[in-house]
Amino acid sequence: AAHHLARRDSATLAFVGCGLQARCHLEAFAQMFPLKRVRALGRGAANRERLLAMARAMGLEAEDCATPDAVLAGADLVVSSVPHTGIREPFLDPDLLAPGSFVAITE
Repeated sequence: AAHHLARRDSATLAFVGCGLQARCHLEAFAQMFPLKRVRALGRGAANRERLLAMARAMGLEAEDCATPDAVLAGADLVVSSVPHTGIREPFLDPDLLAPGSFVAITE
C-alpha cells in the first residue's frame, strides 16, 4: 500500500512499536523511499535500540522519541504496530500528521 499511496519523496519514517514488524517495515521502506531519518517510540528499550541501531547501520539519522507527539510531528511515513488490547484512550493525535503522510496500522 505504501508503494502506491505514500509520497515518493518520503524521508522521515516514524515507528510506534519497535519490534519485528517495525524492523521488517524499515527494510522494505528503505528500498522504496529516499529515507533520511527514523524516529521510534515504544515501550521496550531493547527493541527500540535495536531498531534505531539498524537505521543507523543503514546510514539514517535515528531518534529515540519520548512522546507520541515527538514521533509523529512531520513524519512522512508512520507505522504503528501497537496491539489495541489494553489501550483505553487514543494516544496518537492525527492532527500532528504532515499533510499527505502515509500511516500503516498493523497488529
